[in-house]
Amino acid sequence: TVFLDNRQMNGRPGFFVITPLVLDGVSSPSGKPVVWLVQRGWVARDFLQRDRVPSVPTEPGLVTLSARIAPSPARLLELGGPGKNPETTSSSAIRQNLDIGLVAVSLPSFETMPGSSLLQLVAVGQSPGSAVSPDGLLRDWAEPAVGVAKHHGYAAQWFGLSGLLVALLLWFQVIAPRRKRPVVPPAPTLPA
Repeated sequence: TVFLDNRQMNGRPGFFVITPLVLDGVSSPSGKPVVWLVQRGWVARDFLQRDRVPSVPTEPGLVTLSARIAPSPARLLELGGPGKNPETTSSSAIRQNLDIGLVAVSLPSFETMPGSSLLQLVAVGQSPGSAVSPDGLLRDWAEPAVGVAKHHGYAAQWFGLSGLLVALLLWFQVIAPRRKRPVVPPAPTLPA
């Protein structure tokens, strides 16, 4: 289990708890069992002892999850880079950022899922309306933005730009040249 440091939920600092999950009966082409990284929830940190990892119980054996695929948590500023900061070394459970490649190295007998996605637990064993799970982890995740309002805004923007392009084309190709034509006076007519 990895604890991502300096992660906030509801304005309080703490850890995101990430645990590997071995998929039952699924193996990679190389024959290794496949592992998904599961973002189990958020837990508050101990302010008196910063390097103390909270105790988070993990169910042994087979488990059933209700989760969604989510991108990796945002990368935070990491002074010194990987390997130079004691909190980022593979020996520490507390990490500043989630590096799936580093997690894969620490699990040599397993194959991690490719890409930077992970599973994010939602409402496992929670009572309706509660964001706190029985294992003490808070799962008050922000809902993904799936509204269509942004797409309507983009459509209006592109139709507006298309209208402007047509108006400019008419102005510079049709109206402006006609306004600049020299006025030719009518030829004088001779009296008969």
